[in-house]
Amino acid sequence: MPTETEETKAQTASSIIAPQQETIVLTACMRSKDVREDVLPMLLEDDFVKSDHRALFRAIRAMHEANYPIDDVSLLDYLRSNRELDAAGGEQTVGRMFESDMPLLSWQTAYDRLIDASRRRSLVTAMNEIEAEAYETPTDMKAFVSKVEGSIAQVAERRDMRPYRGTSHRSSPQPWTRPETSIASPWTPPS
Repeated sequence: MPTETEETKAQTASSIIAPQQETIVLTACMRSKDVREDVLPMLLEDDFVKSDHRALFRAIRAMHEANYPIDDVSLLDYLRSNRELDAAGGEQTVGRMFESDMPLLSWQTAYDRLIDASRRRSLVTAMNEIEAEAYETPTDMKAFVSKVEGSIAQVAERRDMRPYRGTSHRSSPQPWTRPETSIASPWTPPS
């Protein structure tokens, strides 16, 4: 039977890894242009723990930045043409994400949890680096303390990155328009 300390450690570890929240946010981004416009400027690839989610995020971001519409066919084509389909979890995984309606109802909560988990991971990384440097006996203590403060401040900057506050969301699909720009890949949207 686990001790209270072991249970606390397990809860802490699981709270900094948020694969379900990653899935909900990515699914909402895949299904809604409004969500993409709100969320993509705020997210970093490092916010995602799962490598397949990172690959999917890169594809969604690239297509969005190129003003390509995102639907199941075009996203799968893009992933195939960039040899990223397997890295993104495969055709069935991506297809299942498009079939789910729930994320559009709960993406804001999932986004909050995703960013909070990412910030906690960043904080743990920063603290580990600080601890390692502290044991090396810094020669310039003032510079060391300044660096520590900067590391913590960098994590804290993402605290209030809530893109949906004060915005309205439309759930209606956007009409198809052929994009004027291109991205660095051989893929083109279906006609």
